[in-house]
Amino acid sequence: GADFAFAGSSSANTIHNQTKAGIVSSSITNPAAAVDVTALNTGRIEALSGGAAVSGSVGVGLAVSVNRIGNTTEAYVDGSAVGTKYDIGNLKVNAIGENTIKSAAVGVGGGADVGVAGSTATNYNSSNTKAYITNGAVVKAQNNVGIIAKTDDKITNLAGAAGIGISAAGVGASVTVNVISGDTQAYISGAGTKVSALATGDAQTVDNGKLTGSVDL
Repeated sequence: GADFAFAGSSSANTIHNQTKAGIVSSSITNPAAAVDVTALNTGRIEALSGGAAVSGSVGVGLAVSVNRIGNTTEAYVDGSAVGTKYDIGNLKVNAIGENTIKSAAVGVGGGADVGVAGSTATNYNSSNTKAYITNGAVVKAQNNVGIIAKTDDKITNLAGAAGIGISAAGVGASVTVNVISGDTQAYISGAGTKVSALATGDAQTVDNGKLTGSVDL
């Protein structure tokens, strides 16, 4: 075969989405109404990069994968029409961010003398998820008001390298970096904002915020 062989590949993927659902400066008068304001943002990256080189003397294989998700999800009730309010049965303001990265980077280098292989996979998963009532909104619910923000981000990653040298040396190295970050907030804000729930019917079920298992990286 050839005295020297080189093979390499790279994969770079980015998602930046903004998903918003809201009611702005409105009014509703229906004590039986169930009002649901939901924003759902799902970003998904599946990436594969690989490099394989085989030579009669020296073979070098490299693979690089870089993936980023940075999404914003907001659900909100912003203000009420002048002199009015939201007179309803139930209100749910629900923001959900669910982003997933699956990546693999594999490098293989083989040579009769020297084989060198390297791979690196870097994944950043960052979500900002907010649910809120603000800016002077006046809400009177006969039953429940739920303000719920949920983020469920996941990274699944594989990085590997194999260097095969028959007579001299085989070198393989791989590096992986995974980062999950972001803010998840549910709140009521604004000096003139008023929210009341009279709880005259069934209770609303919500998560308690506790982890039921290990962190899924």
